[in-house]
Amino acid sequence: MKVIFVEMGAAQAPWWLERTDSHFEKLPYLVPWLKMKPSDYFRRQVFLGCEPYHDTLIETTVECLGDDNLVLTSDYPHWDALHPGSQTKAIVESSRLSEKSKRKILSENASAILQ
Repeated sequence: MKVIFVEMGAAQAPWWLERTDSHFEKLPYLVPWLKMKPSDYFRRQVFLGCEPYHDTLIETTVECLGDDNLVLTSDYPHWDALHPGSQTKAIVESSRLSEKSKRKILSENASAILQ
């Protein structure tokens, strides 16, 4: 099963994953059926929608989580959304993200959800 979360702000994920892993390590008897850390399940089957024009920590998020689980999402045509051509600007113009990461976030990861 694959899951995608949208409308949450991808920058929150590193904190949540750290928190769930910490609880898993301290209280494993509460979830004896889990064979891996929650962050491992996340990396295997969860995707996060990111809105880089709202989420100014996109580069830091990629540094923490990697680039395999992020997909571009958009609020367009909501009142607070940027024009469609502006939505990818933060990723396309980033000097901290590799070209490979940019391709994955902007297209390849979304294709992977359907496979």
